[in-house]
Amino acid sequence: MFHHHKQNVYVNGILLRDILIDDHVFDRHGESITEEIILKLVSLLQHQNFIADQMDENGFQYFVTDGLRLQGKLYRMVWLLPPDHSYLGVRTAFRSRNNGK
Repeated sequence: MFHHHKQNVYVNGILLRDILIDDHVFDRHGESITEEIILKLVSLLQHQNFIADQMDENGFQYFVTDGLRLQGKLYRMVWLLPPDHSYLGVRTAFRSRNNGK
Protein backbone atom coordinates (compact mmCIF):
# COMPACT_ATOMS: atom_id res chain seq x y z
CA MET A 1 0.00 0.00 0.00
CA PHE A 2 1.11 3.54 -0.68
CA HIS A 3 0.43 6.98 0.72
CA HIS A 4 -0.16 9.38 -2.19
CA HIS A 5 0.72 13.08 -2.01
CA LYS A 6 0.51 15.86 -4.56
CA GLN A 7 3.80 17.73 -4.33
CA ASN A 8 5.93 19.17 -7.09
CA VAL A 9 9.61 18.30 -7.03
CA TYR A 10 12.10 18.88 -9.82
CA VAL A 11 14.75 16.12 -9.77
CA ASN A 12 17.15 14.93 -12.48
CA GLY A 13 15.67 17.52 -14.83
CA ILE A 14 12.18 16.04 -14.42
CA LEU A 15 9.14 17.75 -12.90
CA LEU A 16 7.38 15.18 -10.73
CA ARG A 17 3.95 16.04 -9.35
CA ASP A 18 3.17 12.94 -7.31
CA ILE A 19 4.95 11.39 -4.34
CA LEU A 20 4.14 7.81 -3.34
CA ILE A 21 5.36 6.67 0.07
CA ASP A 22 5.53 2.91 0.66
CA ASP A 23 3.88 1.64 3.85
CA HIS A 24 7.18 -0.13 4.56
CA VAL A 25 8.52 3.17 5.91
CA PHE A 26 5.94 3.30 8.67
CA ASP A 27 5.94 -0.44 9.39
CA ARG A 28 9.67 -0.35 9.96
CA HIS A 29 10.42 3.21 11.15
CA GLY A 30 7.04 4.60 12.24
CA GLU A 31 8.27 5.54 15.69
CA SER A 32 10.73 8.09 14.29
CA ILE A 33 9.48 9.07 10.83
CA THR A 34 6.30 10.76 9.64
CA GLU A 35 4.81 11.62 6.28
CA GLU A 36 5.62 15.27 6.98
CA ILE A 37 9.31 14.44 7.52
CA ILE A 38 9.40 12.37 4.34
CA LEU A 39 7.85 15.15 2.27
CA LYS A 40 10.41 17.60 3.66
CA LEU A 41 13.20 15.13 2.80
CA VAL A 42 11.82 14.84 -0.74
CA SER A 43 11.88 18.63 -1.02
CA LEU A 44 15.62 18.53 -0.21
CA LEU A 45 16.12 16.70 -3.53
CA GLN A 46 14.79 19.74 -5.39
CA HIS A 47 16.84 20.92 -8.39
CA GLN A 48 19.52 18.25 -7.94
CA ASN A 49 20.75 15.46 -10.18
CA PHE A 50 21.38 11.95 -8.92
CA ILE A 51 22.85 8.83 -10.45
CA ALA A 52 20.80 5.70 -9.87
CA ASP A 53 22.35 3.15 -7.53
CA GLN A 54 20.43 0.39 -9.27
CA MET A 55 17.99 -0.24 -12.11
CA ASP A 56 15.70 -3.27 -12.11
CA GLU A 57 14.57 -5.38 -15.05
CA ASN A 58 11.43 -3.24 -15.43
CA GLY A 59 13.38 0.01 -15.78
CA PHE A 60 12.76 1.37 -12.28
CA GLN A 61 15.71 3.44 -11.09
CA TYR A 62 16.57 3.20 -7.38
CA PHE A 63 18.48 5.87 -5.47
CA VAL A 64 20.02 5.86 -1.99
CA THR A 65 20.51 9.37 -0.68
CA ASP A 66 22.33 9.62 2.61
CA GLY A 67 23.18 12.70 4.64
CA LEU A 68 19.90 14.54 4.12
CA ARG A 69 19.90 17.11 6.92
CA LEU A 70 16.61 18.19 8.44
CA GLN A 71 16.31 20.11 11.71
CA GLY A 72 19.88 19.16 12.66
CA LYS A 73 19.30 15.43 12.09
CA LEU A 74 20.67 13.27 9.28
CA TYR A 75 18.45 10.94 7.27
CA ARG A 76 18.88 8.28 4.62
CA MET A 77 16.18 7.86 2.00
CA VAL A 78 15.76 5.11 -0.58
CA TRP A 79 13.62 6.36 -3.42
CA LEU A 80 12.79 5.46 -6.99
CA LEU A 81 11.68 6.72 -10.35
CA PRO A 82 9.56 4.53 -12.65
CA PRO A 83 10.47 4.34 -16.35
CA ASP A 84 7.69 6.79 -17.30
CA HIS A 85 8.75 9.31 -14.61
CA SER A 86 5.11 9.61 -13.48
CA TYR A 87 5.98 9.90 -9.77
CA LEU A 88 8.73 9.80 -7.18
CA GLY A 89 8.42 6.78 -4.90
CA VAL A 90 9.86 6.60 -1.40
CA ARG A 91 10.71 3.03 -0.41
CA THR A 92 12.13 3.88 3.01
CA ALA A 93 13.56 6.72 5.06
CA PHE A 94 15.19 6.69 8.46
CA ARG A 95 17.58 8.53 10.75
CA SER A 96 21.22 8.08 9.81
CA ARG A 97 24.44 8.70 11.69
CA ASN A 98 26.52 8.73 8.51
CA ASN A 99 27.77 11.91 6.93
CA GLY A 100 26.35 10.74 3.63
CA LYS A 101 27.35 10.80 0.04
